[in-house]
Amino acid sequence: MFCEFCQTSLENKYLFKEEYCYCPKCRHLIKLKMASIEEQKIRYDAHICDVNYHKYMANVYNAIKPFIVGKSILDYGCGKVKALEKMLKIDKYDAYSYDLFYYPKLVKKLYDTIILIEVIEHIEDTNYIFNQLISLLNSGGRIIIMTNFLPNNFENWWYLRDITHVNFYSLEFFNRLASYYNLQIIFCDDKNLIILQK
Repeated sequence: MFCEFCQTSLENKYLFKEEYCYCPKCRHLIKLKMASIEEQKIRYDAHICDVNYHKYMANVYNAIKPFIVGKSILDYGCGKVKALEKMLKIDKYDAYSYDLFYYPKLVKKLYDTIILIEVIEHIEDTNYIFNQLISLLNSGGRIIIMTNFLPNNFENWWYLRDITHVNFYSLEFFNRLASYYNLQIIFCDDKNLIILQK
Protein backbone atom coordinates (compact mmCIF):
# COMPACT_ATOMS: atom_id res chain seq x y z
CA MET A 1 0.00 0.00 0.00
CA PHE A 2 1.36 3.41 -1.02
CA CYS A 3 0.70 7.01 -0.03
CA GLU A 4 -1.54 8.62 -2.65
CA PHE A 5 0.26 11.95 -2.27
CA CYS A 6 3.95 10.94 -2.39
CA GLN A 7 3.87 7.23 -3.39
CA THR A 8 5.89 6.21 -0.31
CA SER A 9 5.29 2.72 1.05
CA LEU A 10 3.01 2.91 4.09
CA GLU A 11 3.87 1.38 7.44
CA ASN A 12 1.42 -0.53 9.63
CA LYS A 13 0.86 0.77 13.16
CA TYR A 14 -1.21 -0.73 15.99
CA LEU A 15 -2.29 1.94 18.47
CA PHE A 16 -5.02 1.74 21.12
CA LYS A 17 -6.13 -1.61 19.66
CA GLU A 18 -6.71 -0.02 16.24
CA GLU A 19 -4.84 -0.56 12.98
CA TYR A 20 -3.36 2.41 11.13
CA CYS A 21 -1.30 3.12 8.05
CA TYR A 22 1.46 5.70 8.37
CA CYS A 23 3.41 7.53 5.68
CA PRO A 24 6.91 8.23 7.04
CA LYS A 25 7.49 10.89 4.36
CA CYS A 26 4.22 12.88 4.53
CA ARG A 27 3.66 11.98 8.18
CA HIS A 28 0.01 11.21 7.48
CA LEU A 29 -1.63 8.70 9.84
CA ILE A 30 -4.78 6.89 8.68
CA LYS A 31 -7.06 4.69 10.76
CA LEU A 32 -8.11 1.68 8.70
CA LYS A 33 -11.49 1.01 10.30
CA MET A 34 -13.99 3.82 10.65
CA ALA A 35 -16.78 3.86 13.25
CA SER A 36 -20.22 3.09 11.83
CA ILE A 37 -22.56 5.95 10.91
CA GLU A 38 -24.69 5.03 13.94
CA GLU A 39 -21.70 5.14 16.28
CA GLN A 40 -20.59 8.46 14.86
CA LYS A 41 -24.05 10.00 15.29
CA ILE A 42 -24.22 8.88 18.93
CA ARG A 43 -20.83 10.50 19.56
CA TYR A 44 -21.82 13.77 17.86
CA ASP A 45 -25.20 13.88 19.61
CA ALA A 46 -23.30 13.80 22.92
CA HIS A 47 -21.57 17.11 22.14
CA ILE A 48 -22.80 19.81 24.52
CA CYS A 49 -23.49 23.13 22.80
CA ASP A 50 -23.77 25.30 25.91
CA VAL A 51 -22.44 28.74 26.86
CA ASN A 52 -18.88 27.38 27.08
CA TYR A 53 -19.14 25.98 23.56
CA HIS A 54 -20.32 29.32 22.20
CA LYS A 55 -17.45 31.08 24.00
CA TYR A 56 -15.03 28.60 22.45
CA MET A 57 -16.48 29.23 18.98
CA ALA A 58 -16.26 33.00 19.53
CA ASN A 59 -12.55 32.57 20.32
CA VAL A 60 -12.10 30.43 17.21
CA TYR A 61 -13.86 33.05 15.10
CA ASN A 62 -11.61 35.81 16.45
CA ALA A 63 -8.54 33.68 15.62
CA ILE A 64 -9.55 32.94 12.03
CA LYS A 65 -11.30 36.22 11.15
CA PRO A 66 -8.13 37.95 9.87
CA PHE A 67 -7.72 35.16 7.29
CA ILE A 68 -11.26 35.28 5.86
CA VAL A 69 -11.46 36.69 2.34
CA GLY A 70 -14.50 37.75 0.32
CA LYS A 71 -18.10 37.69 1.45
CA SER A 72 -19.38 34.20 0.58
CA ILE A 73 -18.41 31.83 3.41
CA LEU A 74 -19.09 28.13 4.04
CA ASP A 75 -18.75 26.50 7.46
CA TYR A 76 -18.15 22.89 6.41
CA GLY A 77 -18.98 20.45 9.22
CA CYS A 78 -20.71 22.95 11.48
CA GLY A 79 -22.11 20.42 13.97
CA LYS A 80 -25.45 20.60 15.76
CA VAL A 81 -25.72 24.40 15.94
CA LYS A 82 -24.74 26.96 13.35
CA ALA A 83 -22.67 28.98 15.81
CA LEU A 84 -20.08 30.19 13.30
CA GLU A 85 -22.67 31.02 10.65
CA LYS A 86 -24.54 33.21 13.13
CA MET A 87 -21.38 35.15 14.01
CA LEU A 88 -20.49 35.55 10.35
CA LYS A 89 -23.95 36.88 9.53
CA ILE A 90 -23.70 39.45 12.33
CA ASP A 91 -20.59 40.70 10.52
CA LYS A 92 -22.58 40.88 7.25
CA TYR A 93 -21.02 37.86 5.55
CA ASP A 94 -23.09 35.76 3.15
CA ALA A 95 -22.67 32.65 5.31
CA TYR A 96 -23.78 29.05 4.85
CA SER A 97 -23.42 25.86 6.88
CA TYR A 98 -23.10 22.21 5.98
CA ASP A 99 -22.94 19.13 8.18
CA LEU A 100 -23.32 15.53 7.08
CA PHE A 101 -25.47 14.66 10.11
CA TYR A 102 -27.35 17.86 10.97
CA TYR A 103 -27.50 20.09 7.88
CA PRO A 104 -26.87 17.70 4.98
CA LYS A 105 -28.04 20.00 2.17
CA LEU A 106 -24.87 21.56 0.76
CA VAL A 107 -25.54 24.77 -1.16
CA LYS A 108 -23.54 24.20 -4.35
CA LYS A 109 -22.05 27.53 -5.27
CA LEU A 110 -18.61 29.11 -5.32
CA TYR A 111 -17.34 30.36 -1.96
CA ASP A 112 -14.61 32.84 -1.13
CA THR A 113 -13.70 31.12 2.13
CA ILE A 114 -14.44 27.58 3.34
CA ILE A 115 -13.90 26.89 7.04
CA LEU A 116 -13.37 23.47 8.65
CA ILE A 117 -13.13 23.65 12.44
CA GLU A 118 -12.17 20.26 13.93
CA VAL A 119 -13.69 18.49 10.92
CA ILE A 120 -10.94 17.18 8.66
CA GLU A 121 -9.84 14.50 11.15
CA HIS A 122 -13.33 12.95 10.94
CA ILE A 123 -13.37 12.55 7.16
CA GLU A 124 -12.39 9.18 5.75
CA ASP A 125 -11.32 10.11 2.21
CA THR A 126 -8.83 13.00 2.18
CA ASN A 127 -8.51 13.07 -1.61
CA TYR A 128 -12.28 13.19 -2.13
CA ILE A 129 -12.86 15.97 0.37
CA PHE A 130 -10.13 18.22 -1.04
CA ASN A 131 -11.38 17.73 -4.58
CA GLN A 132 -14.84 18.72 -3.36
CA LEU A 133 -13.62 21.75 -1.38
CA ILE A 134 -11.48 23.05 -4.24
CA SER A 135 -14.41 22.66 -6.68
CA LEU A 136 -16.50 24.91 -4.37
CA LEU A 137 -13.79 27.57 -4.02
CA ASN A 138 -13.39 30.76 -6.04
CA SER A 139 -9.99 31.51 -7.56
CA GLY A 140 -8.03 33.27 -4.82
CA GLY A 141 -10.36 31.76 -2.23
CA ARG A 142 -9.14 30.22 1.01
CA ILE A 143 -9.65 27.03 2.98
CA ILE A 144 -9.23 27.53 6.72
CA ILE A 145 -8.51 24.29 8.60
CA MET A 146 -8.29 23.80 12.34
CA THR A 147 -7.19 20.34 13.51
CA ASN A 148 -4.58 19.10 15.96
CA PHE A 149 -1.40 18.41 14.01
CA LEU A 150 0.26 15.01 14.35
CA PRO A 151 3.07 15.25 16.94
CA ASN A 152 6.46 13.60 16.51
CA ASN A 153 5.64 11.05 19.22
CA PHE A 154 2.05 10.05 18.57
CA GLU A 155 1.93 6.50 19.97
CA ASN A 156 0.13 7.64 23.14
CA TRP A 157 -1.54 10.73 21.67
CA TRP A 158 -4.95 11.45 23.20
CA TYR A 159 -6.37 12.57 19.83
CA LEU A 160 -6.33 8.96 18.61
CA ARG A 161 -8.80 7.90 21.30
CA ASP A 162 -11.85 9.57 19.73
CA ILE A 163 -13.62 6.83 17.76
CA THR A 164 -14.71 9.33 15.09
CA HIS A 165 -11.16 10.50 14.30
CA VAL A 166 -9.73 8.67 11.28
CA ASN A 167 -7.15 10.93 9.60
CA PHE A 168 -4.30 12.75 11.32
CA TYR A 169 -2.21 15.36 9.57
CA SER A 170 1.21 16.93 10.01
CA LEU A 171 2.67 20.15 8.63
CA GLU A 172 4.78 17.99 6.31
CA PHE A 173 1.58 16.49 4.96
CA PHE A 174 -0.05 19.87 4.34
CA ASN A 175 3.04 21.03 2.44
CA ARG A 176 2.75 18.01 0.14
CA LEU A 177 -1.02 18.42 -0.17
CA ALA A 178 -0.64 22.09 -1.14
CA SER A 179 1.84 21.12 -3.85
CA TYR A 180 -0.38 18.24 -5.03
CA TYR A 181 -3.43 20.52 -5.46
CA ASN A 182 -1.50 23.63 -6.52
CA LEU A 183 -2.54 25.54 -3.39
CA GLN A 184 -0.55 28.17 -1.53
CA ILE A 185 -0.04 28.01 2.23
CA ILE A 186 -0.88 31.51 3.50
CA PHE A 187 -0.36 30.74 7.19
CA CYS A 188 0.31 27.82 9.48
CA ASP A 189 1.25 27.51 13.11
CA ASP A 190 2.87 24.51 14.78
CA LYS A 191 -0.27 23.50 16.64
CA ASN A 192 -3.61 23.38 14.86
CA LEU A 193 -4.27 26.06 12.23
CA ILE A 194 -3.45 26.20 8.51
CA ILE A 195 -4.74 28.48 5.74
CA LEU A 196 -4.63 27.32 2.11
CA GLN A 197 -5.32 29.55 -0.91
CA LYS A 198 -6.43 28.50 -4.39
